[in-house]
Amino acid sequence: MSIGIPTLDPLGGGGVLRVTQFLTEDGTFPNQRVKALYNSQPWSKCYSVKNVLKGVSPPTRKEEKLKNVPGIRFPRYLPESEALSYISNVTIWKEDLNDYEYILGAGGTCLPCLPAALSKLPFRCWVGTTIIDERDAQLHGYSGLKKWRYRIEKPLLVKYEKMIYQRAEKIYSQSKYTKGKIVEHYDINPNKIMKIPFPIDTAKFTMKDDIVDRNNPIIVYVGRTNDPRKNIELLIQSVKKLSFELNDVELRIIGGELPDHLRRLATDLEIYDNIVEYGWVNDIIPHLQEATAFILPSKQEGLGIAALEAMSCGTPVISTYCGGPEDFIRNGRNGFLVNEEPGQIANAVFSVMNTTSLRTNARNTIKNKYDRDIVGDILREEIKEWRPS
Repeated sequence: MSIGIPTLDPLGGGGVLRVTQFLTEDGTFPNQRVKALYNSQPWSKCYSVKNVLKGVSPPTRKEEKLKNVPGIRFPRYLPESEALSYISNVTIWKEDLNDYEYILGAGGTCLPCLPAALSKLPFRCWVGTTIIDERDAQLHGYSGLKKWRYRIEKPLLVKYEKMIYQRAEKIYSQSKYTKGKIVEHYDINPNKIMKIPFPIDTAKFTMKDDIVDRNNPIIVYVGRTNDPRKNIELLIQSVKKLSFELNDVELRIIGGELPDHLRRLATDLEIYDNIVEYGWVNDIIPHLQEATAFILPSKQEGLGIAALEAMSCGTPVISTYCGGPEDFIRNGRNGFLVNEEPGQIANAVFSVMNTTSLRTNARNTIKNKYDRDIVGDILREEIKEWRPS
């Protein structure tokens, strides 16, 4: 059996990379040929309008193994347009897609499944969010040019997203929130959508309660720092609130460097000395185990994979009401859900510091519902019963 995984470029990192790594590793679909397929993401590896005007030769298809993902990198033409970049090279995609018995798209959004949908090949998709919800939540932080480009392209993205969901044989959503949005936006039959969350390796993301310092709280954030949807301004403002009563509070930023405007905000609020920027780290587990709380301040999340990993380490998550986390956070039992207000986040941190049962409850939530063996069995059973039409 062979499975092709249309997805995003591993160089993009984030939750989509984790999903793709899970699907392509040996233990998920044993003794099967599984390979990721993706368009190049970095502009340096794309073929833009500027390259055309300069007469630069277009890039070629390339097989590679990147970040432990065996894959095929397709030349991405016209990166200026998110949708057209798939349409412009659909013929190349189709040649490879035809080599696989099963096509299971992995997102993020469903957009990597566009070549399969346009080629009228049977496929399924496993998605974390809709394009529209993700982009609309990012819009407030876009530059003027990027806002203009998105508004021009949005009708085309809506058209193709709807077509993908209509043509998919089955849709796997990573949260109840995302399933609801797919039905709401595109009138897709709910019976066609099955909730399968992202799996967590609970044997790897383990709890070590004895190393948590309750007198000097450590707040951890893991995720992209250049995505307006992540709402890091709120995180910084919340640490300012905490600093009025906790001089030694530490905020660890993991996943990228803070943009200049966020550093200026932290400096203006006189809390930049409380922030440690780790950038990309090889192992986030020690940070999650040492954390007093993990804060997810997002405006929108289809699921929240880093939050699940934190809970597996016994770290309570404080999240805004942003969609996906409402599936797994039980307010006051294993974490807290709050509005986008610094004061509410600060109060939740104090509650976490004073409620020891949250840690065990957080860990048990992941072990009982999100463990990789549980989710892996569900996916394997789905593939076993799937007979592409």
